[in-house]
Amino acid sequence: EPVLAATRPVPESPWFLVARMDLAERDAPLREQVWIVYLLVGSLLGGSGAGVLLLLKHLRGRFDRERLAAAALLGIHQERLEMAQAIAHAGSWEYLPSEDAIWGSAETFRIWGMEAPPSGKVPFDEIAARIPDRERERVRASLMDLVITGNSYEVEFPVLSADGGRERIVAAQGILHRNERGEPE
Repeated sequence: EPVLAATRPVPESPWFLVARMDLAERDAPLREQVWIVYLLVGSLLGGSGAGVLLLLKHLRGRFDRERLAAAALLGIHQERLEMAQAIAHAGSWEYLPSEDAIWGSAETFRIWGMEAPPSGKVPFDEIAARIPDRERERVRASLMDLVITGNSYEVEFPVLSADGGRERIVAAQGILHRNERGEPE
């Protein structure tokens, strides 16, 4: 085992003094302090990590509660909107140019005499088929003018019942919304 040694002659004598110490003995206090530092740093890091995890858990729980409350409130507002549309007999709809489809509220489909699909979307041709031939091109032209020029419109036109017999008049208003790139939505 390595040792540190020092020798000194004893004055006026043939003798020498030898002092020796094992390296392990010399480093023992330092090793003890290093272990204390390791334990202290480990405890601080562990405590900090636990604190951060507790904070994240709290924030996640709070976020989840707020999200659930917002979803419940949204559901209430959706029910109120549907009730107001049913009372007023006025639906809301959107033309989706990229899909050549119409998204409509449940009341919109009731007005048109159609079953509302789960997605709320139907191809425009299905809607157009409910408009008598003599009016179909005028209605499509109003919609295309809105998409191309951005001019809003108000148009009234007849709609055929589901069995294709009776007609009723529908009033539609169109306003163009654009996305952040300026494209029609």
